[in-house]
Amino acid sequence: MANPLKERRPIERMLGGKFCGMTTLSYGRAMQHDPHSVVDPKGDLDRRSISFSQAEGAVALPSQLALREVSNELIARLWDVIQSSLRSTQRTTGLSYAELGGVWPDILRKWHIEFEHGFADEYSKRVQSWEPRIKAIFASRDYLKIFDFIQFVARRIGTDGSLYKALQTALTVSRSAYLLHDGTLFPKVSEEEGAALTLALNLLGKNRLTGARKHLFQAGLSLSSGDYPGSVRESISAVESVVLVLDPSTDKIGAALSNLERAGKIHRGLKTAFGALYGYTSDSEGIRHALVFENAATVDETDAIFMLGACASFVTFVIRKGALTE
Repeated sequence: MANPLKERRPIERMLGGKFCGMTTLSYGRAMQHDPHSVVDPKGDLDRRSISFSQAEGAVALPSQLALREVSNELIARLWDVIQSSLRSTQRTTGLSYAELGGVWPDILRKWHIEFEHGFADEYSKRVQSWEPRIKAIFASRDYLKIFDFIQFVARRIGTDGSLYKALQTALTVSRSAYLLHDGTLFPKVSEEEGAALTLALNLLGKNRLTGARKHLFQAGLSLSSGDYPGSVRESISAVESVVLVLDPSTDKIGAALSNLERAGKIHRGLKTAFGALYGYTSDSEGIRHALVFENAATVDETDAIFMLGACASFVTFVIRKGALTE
């Protein structure tokens, strides 16, 4: 799948490329160097992170996975994390089998009943019965089954725990098109977009901008479910929420952007770009009726991905610029 940030989609054509400086790629370059990258901070190939055959050009370098794609590496790494956790936490019974330990008895009982809709009296704590069942999910190579299970588990464990962090690492190292944040899998197309979305969600949380964070979170969920117009609306609403917090003197997004420009908090070019993007209406809902997207049938996955990344970058920009105060 082509990177939408490198395509001249209708959105970018309309802006005449003005928005390119504010894409998530800009923030990606500003991030700390990715320790899992095959390229070093200077842009040169890092032979220490790849095989000899890859360095010699005989085997292709690992590439970013597309949405709905799972690789052998990703499957292997995720299964290794799950199996290692199952075995390291298992409890010996003094019999011929081991029982689930740690977080697994509760998680897998809920999986058995709530997700698989199995009978409670048929639930087993035996590790030997669960390992092949879970492995079959990964062996299916079905991204829906695999990510359903990963997200189910991630939502029921602490985000600071070793299991959660190991799942995040497996997704990152394998160049998955999805990132794990707050127990939910969000789509991304590049490491830069993933970094921008994660940073935006974190900063919105720290600045207590719960409304904007909820919109951005929902934009990711809508994109994952294929509701592209809904994803675009939520991405735009996240920007609207932040801008109206920046300038609470008006309930009109256009007026708020103009006031922020006069106050020197937003550059004129950025304000103009967003004005062209939204095509404001005169009613109080304004931005949620963007003229660019008046025909929902024309909104596709690429548009939604671009908007999610662009809006995440915008909210990150205004927060890091210091326009918002805690």
